[in-house]
Amino acid sequence: VDDGLVFVPSFWAGQASLIDFRTRGELGAVETCQGTVPANALGASNGVVAFQVRCADDPDGTTHAVSLQETELVYTLPGHQADALAVSPDGTRFVRQDGEGTIHGPLSVRDLLNGELIVQLEGLCTWDASLPDDQHDGCEEFPAEPFGILAELVRWSPDGSMIAAAVGAEMAVWDTSSGRLLFTEAVDPGRIFVADAIFTPDSRHLVVSSVPDGIRVLSSSSGRTLEYIGTLQAQGEERFPSLLGYSSDESTLLAVGGPQIVGAAGELNWIDADTYELVRTKGQIHDGQTVAAALSPDRTRIATGSSDGFVRVWDAVTGQLVHEVPLDGVAVHGVAFVDQLHL
Repeated sequence: VDDGLVFVPSFWAGQASLIDFRTRGELGAVETCQGTVPANALGASNGVVAFQVRCADDPDGTTHAVSLQETELVYTLPGHQADALAVSPDGTRFVRQDGEGTIHGPLSVRDLLNGELIVQLEGLCTWDASLPDDQHDGCEEFPAEPFGILAELVRWSPDGSMIAAAVGAEMAVWDTSSGRLLFTEAVDPGRIFVADAIFTPDSRHLVVSSVPDGIRVLSSSSGRTLEYIGTLQAQGEERFPSLLGYSSDESTLLAVGGPQIVGAAGELNWIDADTYELVRTKGQIHDGQTVAAALSPDRTRIATGSSDGFVRVWDAVTGQLVHEVPLDGVAVHGVAFVDQLHL
């Protein structure tokens, strides 16, 4: 057609394809180490990207920070336990779990530019994953303090004043300035694990998606359950979505999920922000498992990464495919927007 686009009609399929042969726009790469990057361990802001890598010869995770302007490694910070990492809304801080080997320490808030410790979150103990639960000296059973944590999920409130973390099947919330534990959620014996959580745009509520009970809404000031929504349903199948964020007009909660928890090709979900009704879905957004997703700063685009080796960018309103980036068959475990035009 023009500029590297090739139009290919197919008589047998009864349709035509538009194939893009143009350069995909890779701007640079930074070497770290041969290893694995877990999902939910990538954040970007103010020209700095922070992520966790488990190098092949090191059992512990290491936080790497990269300057995008210089395309170079700024610092590494060993002792990154569990998988989660989240960057604050103002782009100055990040939160991770500290520890090394089988030792799991507290959650720490650190300076994004240099990795220096700002505050440790209170109410947490240090525990040894190699020991049975009843041999963790100095640790209490959640929600009694101090309790141990395996931080697979951490989230900042939009105003930057709070951090929420999943503690197995429950939630806990901290003040980010003092590190004070604000509340722990009451234990539900029927709940298996937290799938995802997100603060509402005004930071007053925390929306939590759990298995198998579905979505509930907590007060971020008291931890009290304000509303129980239940499991999202589409075509008679349950959904346990990953909650990405709210649309630009805040009328819709955008999510990535699917009818399966493991191995799902994934779908885009549009959830009414007032009623939490599943309004619309777009299925089969990848050929492999959808592992990573992110919402653009202006909340108009959704980026998804998959085990099929593709990053795809979608219009957050229509669900139309905007762009596709092949990564030579390498599974994508993390994706983040740098700005409106860069991933």
